[in-house]
Amino acid sequence: MADDPYTVLGLTTGATKKDVGRAFRRLAKKHHPDANQGDPAAEERFKAINAAHDYLMGQDDQLAQQAPRYDHAYAAELESRLRARRGPVRRSFGARLGIFFKTLFGRR
Repeated sequence: MADDPYTVLGLTTGATKKDVGRAFRRLAKKHHPDANQGDPAAEERFKAINAAHDYLMGQDDQLAQQAPRYDHAYAAELESRLRARRGPVRRSFGARLGIFFKTLFGRR
């Protein structure tokens, strides 16, 4: 994400977390890959919106206090910490359901 997170979400610098949440939901709905199938620009914009939302909502408050201004090194460190915290990749309900049925009926 090359831009300032406030700019990505269309907000001013003093926006509250409530404003950030509203802007995120509005833009995520508009640029979601399912709503814009086959449009790689919308997918990139959606990724930028998610990154800006994660940053501004303070997913890691301790790290956010260390780096109050947005920079790329901070974003990379935040992303690696969030990945480590979340653990293994989570699968969608449909994927988990498919694995369940494959296991149940013995197909692999």
